[in-house]
Amino acid sequence: MSWEDEFKQAEQAEVSNSKYMNTPRATIVEVMSCKLSEDINKDHKGCPYMEVEFRDTNTEELNTSKFFRTRAEDSEETKGFKLKGIKEFFMNAGIDMKTAGAKALVEVVGKQLKALFRSEEYIGYDKDQNNMPVVKTTIRYLYSGPIDQEFSGSSKYFNKILKADEKAKFDAELKTWERDNKASSEKAAADTKANTPSTEPRGDEGGNDDLPF
Repeated sequence: MSWEDEFKQAEQAEVSNSKYMNTPRATIVEVMSCKLSEDINKDHKGCPYMEVEFRDTNTEELNTSKFFRTRAEDSEETKGFKLKGIKEFFMNAGIDMKTAGAKALVEVVGKQLKALFRSEEYIGYDKDQNNMPVVKTTIRYLYSGPIDQEFSGSSKYFNKILKADEKAKFDAELKTWERDNKASSEKAAADTKANTPSTEPRGDEGGNDDLPF
């Protein structure tokens, strides 16, 4: 395709100016899309999931959250927790659970429900800092209810910090990163010094050699 033709097509392309949620909240949302991991990425190898995009009907802000699905190796408790979350989402959106699964993915788009989104800490890695471990946050769907339902509970539900074992893992990874990067920096400095011409007196200045320094 020529650049002129491509530029004309670019003119017709849709550009999204949508903003994404960056604060926790309890709000009424509309389901914008609902897809399975295998439909998003046929080569996905991790835990299967259902990805849902929500739109806050008050602020127009978007959020994409994952509902992790069951695996054969999951404990019965884990399976029950996952299935309950999926059922709760579809029921609160007004979907009959006797509907075929594939049909439910289509029918839920456009439905509204009340949902709570919380801020969650997780361990990430800063690629611009040589993959330095950092604590990041994301806004994620926690649970939902029908539109007319009033949520009750403590404000603690709005924030989830790293658990003790996760914090310990982060501290250990950061300590290892600092050690390795300090060693790398010291080696780079030593290499630079070794390859830099010396400006110190040679001890034979005033001699009869023809060296330019």
